[in-house]
Amino acid sequence: MNFFIVSYDFCTSFIGWEFIGLFSFFLISYFWYRFYALKFGFKAFLLGKFGDLFFCFFFVMIFKLNGFFVVCFFYLNFFVFDFYFIFLVLLFLLLCACSKSSQFGLHIWLPDAMEGPIPVSALIHAATLVVCGIILLSFVYLIYDF
Repeated sequence: MNFFIVSYDFCTSFIGWEFIGLFSFFLISYFWYRFYALKFGFKAFLLGKFGDLFFCFFFVMIFKLNGFFVVCFFYLNFFVFDFYFIFLVLLFLLLCACSKSSQFGLHIWLPDAMEGPIPVSALIHAATLVVCGIILLSFVYLIYDF
C-alpha cells in the first residue's frame, strides 16, 4: 500500500496496485493447507484482476495519446483531449477503482476474506482496498474536475 501511495507515475502505481492484490491473496490463503482458504484467496485475487484489466486499458489509452507509458499524474492533467477520450479514460479509471474497492457487485469475495488468519481480515481488506480505490481517483482529480 505504501508503494502505491508514494508512486509518482502510473507505472509504479500499477506495480503497487498489483502488490496489494497479491498480498491480499497471501493474507486470505495464509492457512494454505485448508481448501477453502486457498479457494477464497484465488477468488479474491481473480476478482481483483478486473481492476487490473481496466488499468491496462487505461495504459493503452495513454499510450495512444502520447506514445509512452510513463506519465506522471500531474502531466496527465494538462493534456488537451477529445471529450470521448476523456470519457473513456475516466470510465476505465472509475471501473478500476470500483473493482479494487469492492463496489458494484465485485464485493462477493469480501465475506470470504474472513478465512484469513485473524477475525477482522475482511475489515482490514475493506479498509485498505477502499482507500486504495479512492487514492487512485485522487491522483487524477483535476481530470474529474474538468
